[in-house]
Amino acid sequence: MESPYGNTRVYMKRKIRAYVAAIALVFSGQVNATVIQYFWGNTYNNPAMMNATKKLNVTLGALGVNLETNFWGTGASGVNGRSSSNTTDVLPYFNAAYRLNSKWVVGLNISEPVFADQNFGVNPVTLYDGTKATLNSADISPQVSFQATPELALGAGIDMVRFYNFQNNFVPFGVPAAGNTISKSTAWAAGWNAGLFYMITKRDYLSLYYYSKLTPVFRGSSYNNIAATSNYSLTGLPIASTTFVNYIRMLTDEWALSLKLSYSQWNDLNVIRMNNVATSGFLQFPVYASNTFAYTIFTKYQINPQYAVMGGVFRDSSAYKNNTRTLLYSSTRFVAVFLGANDQLTKNVLLQLVGAYGSFRNTPLINPLGFPTTGHLNLNAALVDFSIVYSV
Repeated sequence: MESPYGNTRVYMKRKIRAYVAAIALVFSGQVNATVIQYFWGNTYNNPAMMNATKKLNVTLGALGVNLETNFWGTGASGVNGRSSSNTTDVLPYFNAAYRLNSKWVVGLNISEPVFADQNFGVNPVTLYDGTKATLNSADISPQVSFQATPELALGAGIDMVRFYNFQNNFVPFGVPAAGNTISKSTAWAAGWNAGLFYMITKRDYLSLYYYSKLTPVFRGSSYNNIAATSNYSLTGLPIASTTFVNYIRMLTDEWALSLKLSYSQWNDLNVIRMNNVATSGFLQFPVYASNTFAYTIFTKYQINPQYAVMGGVFRDSSAYKNNTRTLLYSSTRFVAVFLGANDQLTKNVLLQLVGAYGSFRNTPLINPLGFPTTGHLNLNAALVDFSIVYSV
């Protein structure tokens, strides 16, 4: 085999393009894992993949997300009826990779790996179950990749994640005079990632990578109509470590197929503790989550040197193995489909547009605190991802 700048590199670069497109599309898989509804776009990338960079690669994009959640049944208030949430958000992201020499590439990935936005309002059916849940994050991840052999690239990075705008609001059970209790908090957490990319043959590739668990401790304030505190905190909410295995096959020079499996270790999530909540004081939520598997089948076809089309299906399992789940941050089996296209606008500029739709239906809901909440949930997620890629 020749050096990375010889024929091997030409083959790798062509196959890498299909793979990078697959990664960019995985955002359509909503990881409903236990308590956080979050989307991954370029967040969970394989750092080893940066060695496909010729000299410089810069990606700037944004993910538009519309979430519609509907509950029907009996809430903790004892009132039977319906409650719904409909929110729209834009999540920008940035990625850059720069080649230092024939072996080493350095990069920076900035994205929003954890995201939630549900707003049911003070609905008489669900006011005690939850009124609003939001969570934003910013992951700053410097990464490095090393071409160990012509066939094998290695990579690693660190994740410095800022969690902000975290709210888990509700009206205190049995105290309607308190009104909506708003608890806001922020946190930092650090983790790491590592991966390898191996060329089995000139048409077969294996990508294996891992992202470590994040363990944030949230601190902030909590207030309502009759009480307030600045010593609010929330613990016991780790973000699961996840392992990815991705097999890529170039069926022809124009047609790529990707099969991807991810394994998230949510069994560390057992009990969420909220301290110094206005009026309510100390609250403890039993969760007892289980590990989950997710599957993605993706294909891309290069129509001509300028245009390509792509599509796929994503399925995620639920971390809850029974029907005990809350109105906010619900989790269940989730299925999504996505379609997209890219346009090689110039020699150095690529435009990519992807749309996706996912949902879960008729999911049973039983409140874990023993509240008389029984009913079902529907969730619909519509997503649009637009990105511009500059490479030289």
